[in-house]
Amino acid sequence: MASTDSIISISSIRKGSAHADASRRTVQATEKDNEWFIEIRDALNLDLESDYEMPVCIFLVPKPLVDVKPEAYRPQLIALGPYHHFQPELYEMEHYKLAAVKRAITPVFQLSEFENLIEEIVKQVPHICKCYRGLTAPNHDIISWIMAIDGLFLLDLLNTFINTGEISQQSTGKKQPEAYAILKDVLKLENQIPMFVLKVILERINYYFPGQLLYDMLKKFCDEVSPIKLEWSTTTRTLDKVLEHQHLLDLLYHSITFKKDNGETHPDGLTKEPPCLRPEDLPPNGEPITCAVLSDLLKMFSSLNLGNFTKKVLTLITKVLGLIHIPTMAFFKEKKVLIPSVSKLCRAGLNFCSTDGGTANVRFDADTKTFYLPIITLKHTSDVVMRNLVVYETMAKSKTKSLNFKRYTELMSAIVDTIEDVELLKKAGVLTTVPNKQKEEAEPLESDILSDAEIVEIFNEMTKTMESKDWVIDKAIGEANKCYNNTEKVKAYRLMKRYIYSSWKILTLFASLLLLLLTALQAVCDVYSCPSLFHTIKKT
Repeated sequence: MASTDSIISISSIRKGSAHADASRRTVQATEKDNEWFIEIRDALNLDLESDYEMPVCIFLVPKPLVDVKPEAYRPQLIALGPYHHFQPELYEMEHYKLAAVKRAITPVFQLSEFENLIEEIVKQVPHICKCYRGLTAPNHDIISWIMAIDGLFLLDLLNTFINTGEISQQSTGKKQPEAYAILKDVLKLENQIPMFVLKVILERINYYFPGQLLYDMLKKFCDEVSPIKLEWSTTTRTLDKVLEHQHLLDLLYHSITFKKDNGETHPDGLTKEPPCLRPEDLPPNGEPITCAVLSDLLKMFSSLNLGNFTKKVLTLITKVLGLIHIPTMAFFKEKKVLIPSVSKLCRAGLNFCSTDGGTANVRFDADTKTFYLPIITLKHTSDVVMRNLVVYETMAKSKTKSLNFKRYTELMSAIVDTIEDVELLKKAGVLTTVPNKQKEEAEPLESDILSDAEIVEIFNEMTKTMESKDWVIDKAIGEANKCYNNTEKVKAYRLMKRYIYSSWKILTLFASLLLLLLTALQAVCDVYSCPSLFHTIKKT
């Protein structure tokens, strides 16, 4: 690549060889665009001096997703970064940021040091702009001030989790927002701050946020907001490794999808046995699923006064059909699903167990018929966290790479259909709920814990597609479906459906005619004595 000096020399040669009037016009244009020339030269020199490559990592969420649930993707209280910083409806919470800056600059960190911090961040503005989409010609001073203030606020917020586990309340005289509402905004994709900006701030004010403290802050914060139980002991990371991640959401994503070794043992060498849900643990008061297409019809027929022998035969047939356990509408219509629900799998003889590690540790053991799922803890921030993790994974990875977390959400959406499914996963130790952080003297309110109905809604609204692929989870799903389809109950269902589904129109006509006949017979029995017609008069 040609240097800037060679570019300047070529420009001067061209000016010298031009006519007088053309030369005058060229000089005027150069003076007018002098500021542009200096900016391009400085940017070129910066790129040549640094081999640091930063692809876009803080994306704008596609509008179709935002339109479905805008509160899950767009900040509602606090804007971090340039995307939403100048929205008037978010100005009210600027006092939170300023309070964090004041705590950082006093009493030791003086205003002059803050200005030095701004100068350091200004040098990183070209790299910062590469992280965001659409920041082609930003005002460097404005970007540096946004990053300094928002970065200090984020570090201060993380610091509170080391001491209290909750967001500190500001003495501003204004109404304080809910802590989990602020956490939701911090975890949104469009609200991320590049990790290297936090590193620049730490290097300037390391006495306020020492390196080890940042590592502890990030760990505890991720543990607090992660829907999946994290295993930091198996993801041994130093502070430098943590700071290599693009931003906070990227760190959380890689911690959740980390692959753990299958050898699960206690430190003392004993085999670890997680809690499991087995078919015999199903509640006895579950609603029976019967072949109601024929059994209900026979029950109506047996209710007629046709004699004791006929009733006994019909009762026997009804009981036999009831043992098959086939839903009524399944004869005529079956919804295509990724995998049956938890309750259906358990009734077919499959087990559910919790496992350590993240979503990359989902597996199915065909020998024990056990589905192993990571422990998921749901709270009021979980919906926002999972949605933004799915969007980030989809936009950050190429189409050729697997989407492990998105596939996991599709799996959970498929197996959680009803409140019963949620209760079964809780019993298996796979799913738990915890209240939001409260003050020590306050008791958790019922409204602070997600209800089973809310959990079902979260998973059912999470994803409606089955477009993503992940070989780890797909392998577990395939083995579970194979085991489910090979059970006796499912085989009986498939067999009956194979022969009855193709003839459902004829069966419907037959059932309608039979119902008309039974109605007419019932009318006759109301007038005449049906037992006398069938020679079954009861002896007196």
